[in-house]
Amino acid sequence: MREKGLTERFRKKRSGILYMITALIVVVFITFGLATMFIFRDSQEQLIEKSTDKILETEMQNLASASSYIADLLLPIFEEKISGATPQELIDALLNKKLTEGQEFIIDEMKRMVESGLFELESVSIVMLPSAFNPEPIVIAASDKSLIYEWKVPEEILEVIEGGGGYIYKEEGFSDMGLSGPYAIIANKGVSPTSKTEVGYVFVKPMGDKVNDINAFYDKERSRTDKLLWITVIVAVLAVVVISFFVLSYLIRKRITEPIDELAAAAEEVMEGNLDVDIVVHESGEFAGLERAFKEMVESFRKYIAKSVGEE
Repeated sequence: MREKGLTERFRKKRSGILYMITALIVVVFITFGLATMFIFRDSQEQLIEKSTDKILETEMQNLASASSYIADLLLPIFEEKISGATPQELIDALLNKKLTEGQEFIIDEMKRMVESGLFELESVSIVMLPSAFNPEPIVIAASDKSLIYEWKVPEEILEVIEGGGGYIYKEEGFSDMGLSGPYAIIANKGVSPTSKTEVGYVFVKPMGDKVNDINAFYDKERSRTDKLLWITVIVAVLAVVVISFFVLSYLIRKRITEPIDELAAAAEEVMEGNLDVDIVVHESGEFAGLERAFKEMVESFRKYIAKSVGEE
């Protein structure tokens, strides 16, 4: 009973050590897996953000090129229609905020352009740039009539026009223009071939649908990637746990449990009074020193008892 009790205690300790080591490995690998997930997600978010910016930049550049072509088409038509009015009529129209027949014609053309869904534009405007006659920029034609003579062109758009053209994109929109959400403003400058008057073209394009499409695509890819990554991490952790458990179980049994069991059994024999037990010393084992010391101790007991019996 003693031997069984002593050996059983060693085995229970062995099992406890095995489970603790396995649990530690599980915790380490889960922590490593979660850290990898977070690092991957952060890198993924940065990549998505850069990719989204690049896609939108390409979209803006394409739209800027297209709007320049539209502006080149509109300017001769506008010049032709405006030329039917005398300079005094044009001045009176500007001063009294009236529309000439030429303006009405070009406004209708711009309306049809927007209503046809051309490049999904929301509005198109023609701006007379500051000159000796008009110190402030004036909207002289637009697909939205409410902008004509009334819209104060923002300084940032005016700078783009005077800089030769370009685009402005704001995810939050343009509050001073009553535009909320992702919007792009494409601005170009043209010069009248006859009067040499400089005019600006402002194209307003909502980008909400484009941004939503991009985000939907990346959300779908992110979801798929996250699932694959979670599956990979879980499978890897399970594989490591199983392999670690069996490898550690084998190593602990061979290198620790069996030598201790043998030593415990020998100790039980000695405790029962049997000093003739054979104690095997595993020279390459972790307990070789302990086994050797125990063997020497038992041999010393034998000699001492033999000497005591001989003296008697």
